Amino acid sequence: MTNCMFKRQPLTQLPLTESVVPYITDLTSGPPRCRRCRAYVNCHVQFVDGGRHWNCNLCGMTNAVEGEYFSTLDHTGQRRDIRDRRELRYGSVDFAASPEYYNRPAMHPAYMFAIDISSEAAQSGLLQASVDAVLSALEGLDDMAQRNNLLQVGLLTFDTHLQFYNLHKECEEDELPGVYVVPDIDDPFVPTPHCMAPLLLHRATIEKVLRALPEMYADAHVGEAAVGAALQVSFSPCDAVCDAVLQCVSQCVCWRCL
Repeated sequence: MTNCMFKRQPLTQLPLTESVVPYITDLTSGPPRCRRCRAYVNCHVQFVDGGRHWNCNLCGMTNAVEGEYFSTLDHTGQRRDIRDRRELRYGSVDFAASPEYYNRPAMHPAYMFAIDISSEAAQSGLLQASVDAVLSALEGLDDMAQRNNLLQVGLLTFDTHLQFYNLHKECEEDELPGVYVVPDIDDPFVPTPHCMAPLLLHRATIEKVLRALPEMYADAHVGEAAVGAALQVSFSPCDAVCDAVLQCVSQCVCWRCL
């Protein structure tokens, strides 16, 4: 039995021995940049002319300091607000992108959970363990969902076919939402955008579907799992907002097939 998790993220977790990279969010117009080489202001630039200009450390270009970024210099030539400017104190920082850098509106975060429902997953207990793990993960997303009420969660199950669920449907107590089955694993697609739903608004439906999965597929007779197709199509509904795809697999995976 193999339990695999595939997570797409821009950077890995930091070692415990390293500090978190500062995240700069207070520059409404974006960070100052060199007019010639487009370098960002950083801890190696030199401010001159009483703080009204700065010299680029890469190309030597002298740049004017915009009004909102201006600060006078002390007797050592350092800006008086140096303690409040983390980009001028640290060698690595992350800048929040200002609107002029957007080619579309900022999107909301989303998480897709892909669960193996093959006979091996059901009989080995992985299906129940996967459901329990996803329910626990949803609790871990509660704080984020409270801060962003449009945080999306998606659900996909797979054996030799792919199954998507209408998570937007409000169901009666003994009713489950519709299931969309995609049999074509060579060219998989997402049959409905409703397989992704805001966690805060549709938590009850998402949990109802999850808790029903072990019983729904307890007598599964399909021994194979289309791992590659499930992983491929998992990103499709999240392309604009994807934070992570988490996939639970009961079988050894041929990496060349992913």
